[in-house]
Amino acid sequence: MRLLLTILSVAVSWSLLGVLITSLLRIQRALERVGESMRKIAMGVQAIDDQTRPLGPGANALAASVGETGETLSVGARHLTELTRDLDGLVPILRARSR
Repeated sequence: MRLLLTILSVAVSWSLLGVLITSLLRIQRALERVGESMRKIAMGVQAIDDQTRPLGPGANALAASVGETGETLSVGARHLTELTRDLDGLVPILRARSR
């Protein structure tokens, strides 16, 4: 009887070890697929970085010129406001002369 229980215990232990090894191999395959996906993502990010790197200096220059353009437009807007005020003052004079 003892021999039978020992044999069954060893068989169950080997079965448990087989299930454990099978499960670990499945986990390893899943992790390898995740690793492959991560490598593809890293390659894509690297490609985007390589393709957009030349834009860096141009983007800084563009930002600077946009700022200068904004300042210039602000000055122009002030001049137009003054001109509008001056023309509004001339309207009554011109109406009086046209009568």
